[in-house]
Amino acid sequence: MFSCGGEKSHYINASDYSDIKSFFKSEVKYLDSLQPKLLKYSEWNGETSVDTLDSVDWNKELTLFRDLNIPLAVFRTEFERVDSQQTDGLIIRTFNTLRPEQEIRSLTLATLAETGELNRVEVEYRQKNQLSVVDRKMSYTRNKGYSVAGSRNSRMMSEENYKIVAQILRNQN
Repeated sequence: MFSCGGEKSHYINASDYSDIKSFFKSEVKYLDSLQPKLLKYSEWNGETSVDTLDSVDWNKELTLFRDLNIPLAVFRTEFERVDSQQTDGLIIRTFNTLRPEQEIRSLTLATLAETGELNRVEVEYRQKNQLSVVDRKMSYTRNKGYSVAGSRNSRMMSEENYKIVAQILRNQN
């Protein structure tokens, strides 16, 4: 793609793209087959809890991640790569949205350098409507776990803050 007048081209190669929706669909199947436990730390407006879940509904547990969907056409036209680096056997690429109204503000994809398989997904997300604003940062690392942290400001209620850190506990056989 060419650009004129010194304008920066925002074209993203198809090789930068990872099908996040398919990745999480396969993660649910993978985790269902392993049946690992989950150590979960939760904080909601300062109140904390720590639980170990022996039986996990992975489809439900990863709902926020499974709901992420960025088709290739949208990814190519509405995001720009702002960073790319290789470290510890991973290729890490960060993309920011070009559209202020896009809910996914930033996306970081870490793939294994040897195989190109997706290993980690990080998302900064903002959902805004007439009644509230939700800001969320989410991260998922294969075979490790996930974190979700955010806040919700609403016209009807005071600000709510939350944080969840979940560690996948591999079964010892």
